Amino acid sequence: MGFFEALKSVATSQRILIVDDDRSSCEILSKILALRGYRVDVAYDGYTALDLIREQDYGLALIDYRMPGMDGVELYRRIRELRPELVGVFVTGFPTIDTIYPAIAVGVERVIAKPAGSGELLSVIEEFVGKPG
Repeated sequence: MGFFEALKSVATSQRILIVDDDRSSCEILSKILALRGYRVDVAYDGYTALDLIREQDYGLALIDYRMPGMDGVELYRRIRELRPELVGVFVTGFPTIDTIYPAIAVGVERVIAKPAGSGELLSVIEEFVGKPG
């Protein structure tokens, strides 16, 4: 892999998509991640998230479990059809067996309970996409 391909790979892997219908949660989380040096896009519903994924490469998607129109499980199932390599992490206010098992079944790497502390989220993000360079 040449220098420019490696550079593009790092830039892509550190691009994060946040999908949550709670606009204030998205705003806070995107600011925290941007201040840490990550490139962040936000979608407030699953359909917008799918449009962004068709246009952009991401290393990680932080996905709310319960959203109107399309829940996080259905969204991640569709994401995997488009970009099977995209790591998914669910962030949910309902971390029960009824939400965790369906998430695991579609390939989500981690389920984090809301409200998640920034330290916990950053640790998971760094595990999957590394620190911004």
